[in-house]
Amino acid sequence: MIRLENRLIRINPNDPRELQYSDDNGYSWRYLTAQNFRFLSLMDNGSELLAETSDGLYYSTGDGQSWHYRSRS
Repeated sequence: MIRLENRLIRINPNDPRELQYSDDNGYSWRYLTAQNFRFLSLMDNGSELLAETSDGLYYSTGDGQSWHYRSRS
């Protein structure tokens, strides 16, 4: 689980393909996004979110609604 300003973002404990968010310190959770891969961990990297997934490393420059593969250079 990570905190972005006043929002918490977590991997859905019942379905690791989904992310959820809470704007009330975790009292209630709402759907954020679902992907074809499983989220394993999340990290705030300043201007982007990073996600370790079953398919490799992904990043989001928004608020976690869309994800892009981080290719190796």
